[in-house]
Amino acid sequence: MGLNGCFILVRVVFLGVGGWISEPSLGHTSILIESSRGERVLLDAGEGVYFMLKRFGYDIEDIDYVIITHAHGDHILGLPTLVQMRIHSRLEKLCIITLNEAVEAVKTILRVTGYNNAENFVEIIELEPYRELYIEGYKITFIEAPHTIPAVSVKVDVDGKCIVYSGDTIYNPKLIEFARKCNLLIHEASDYSQEAYKYGHSSYQDAIKVAAEANADTLALVHFYQKPQPIEVKKILDKPKKIYIPYPGMFLEI
Repeated sequence: MGLNGCFILVRVVFLGVGGWISEPSLGHTSILIESSRGERVLLDAGEGVYFMLKRFGYDIEDIDYVIITHAHGDHILGLPTLVQMRIHSRLEKLCIITLNEAVEAVKTILRVTGYNNAENFVEIIELEPYRELYIEGYKITFIEAPHTIPAVSVKVDVDGKCIVYSGDTIYNPKLIEFARKCNLLIHEASDYSQEAYKYGHSSYQDAIKVAAEANADTLALVHFYQKPQPIEVKKILDKPKKIYIPYPGMFLEI
């Protein structure tokens, strides 16, 4: 609670909620977190993310930090346009936060799209699991996410609120403790079958299990295989209190 008894709200904007082969209308998974002071962090930069930013009332000057959870195309293909627009707008370097194994992929995608000296246009911060990173009022921590390539899950603490983003991952018991009592868990639900783990992904049942055992307040499902399908909750759970299947442009205030 802030001054004069007003509640401090953190806004989470779902710019895109699909995976690489999802229905195009879902976009590619990119999530904007906005603090009460207007400081913004972008989680992943899928193809078309700049279009989505503009569509929902933001622009390149609103983004200073981009966290890339892993190097698959549906999470990084939006970076070249973000960099180009920052250069065009005469802004400072774009700060990209990612794991060591994805740094070369970030540099390569910038190089092959015309940025031969990527270091002149971006600042790359390499993250380490469980290392606490403080930027613009945000505390950001990471754990390894079991996927088909090196990947991480991300925890963002700001304004007394906790948001956890699974990134792409199979069911991960370590994520339960990582997300313990968080306000919002954003978890991938790529496949609606229990075969999801074969492709390095989770089912919605996996996501609900993690949210319930972590005692998370709210669960949002993203990164759908093609399009969202109805979900079944076989028993009433105390947690999460709410389950959302967001669409592009939807936002939650927590």
